[in-house]
Amino acid sequence: PSNTFQYLQYTSSHPRYVINNIPLSLSNRIVRLCSSPSTMWREFYNLFNRLLARGHRASNILQKILQIQQFNRKELIYRPKKQNENNDSKKYKNIVIPYHSQLPNIKKIINNNYSIDVPDTYRLVYKCSSNLASLLMRSRYPSSFFNVVPVHHINPMGCVKCNHPQCGTCKYLVIKNYFVSTVTNQIYNIPYNVNCGSTNLSYLITCNLCNMQYGGTTSQKLRDRFRQHRSSIRKNSGNDTRCIEHFNRPGHSLENHRVIIIETNYTNEQHRLDREQYWIKTLKTQINDSNNH
Repeated sequence: PSNTFQYLQYTSSHPRYVINNIPLSLSNRIVRLCSSPSTMWREFYNLFNRLLARGHRASNILQKILQIQQFNRKELIYRPKKQNENNDSKKYKNIVIPYHSQLPNIKKIINNNYSIDVPDTYRLVYKCSSNLASLLMRSRYPSSFFNVVPVHHINPMGCVKCNHPQCGTCKYLVIKNYFVSTVTNQIYNIPYNVNCGSTNLSYLITCNLCNMQYGGTTSQKLRDRFRQHRSSIRKNSGNDTRCIEHFNRPGHSLENHRVIIIETNYTNEQHRLDREQYWIKTLKTQINDSNNH
């Protein structure tokens, strides 16, 4: 049901042999899958219409369907795989050039117009040409977002209450434009406008009884994530193991914790998770450290 039949458009810049052989490979698939001739021809009819809708030539579609009909179904299903004798791939040397839809047959031109022949051990291999995507976007993510600081807000106000009448987090929120590591005493600015309704963020929980801290992150609104923390602490069960253990210690309670948003504006989930680890390491948050339990 999820198949939308978005076959390659006939006007695509892919090599012509790739475009022209799409009906052949799809027809091959139909023959292999359909044991009933009536079902097979119904699927051929559907394939014909779908490829026509994608701009493919009717004559080529029919030719490929009839071509695959020459084979016995069992032969197509049980056709043995080609074996590379003596690892033939090592015998070849590839000449790699960027592909373009208007490129002529380069090997043929060299053989016809020059006094040298391209040895059979050399192969002309095409690679993808540059496109907008390759020019504008990275081909891969950086190995880590650990030190990638998110973009700051203009005229940041820091962390403030959302003042939503049903928000249970405002009561515990620290309203400041900076935060402090209780281990290193280092002060850090909050160059963002954030409140209990903000999402995609890192937060810092501080115990006002013993000054230990816990660093966390969430893609949710802070008020929703903090509600989960409070529920886990009350029930003394859940996934927030270290927070639960700490605030259920003798003399501790739910009323002892305060929270502040320290960073936001992450580009993706990995960025957010890497920055969480950055802050846990930088702030030396003791509740996150299993050695303190």
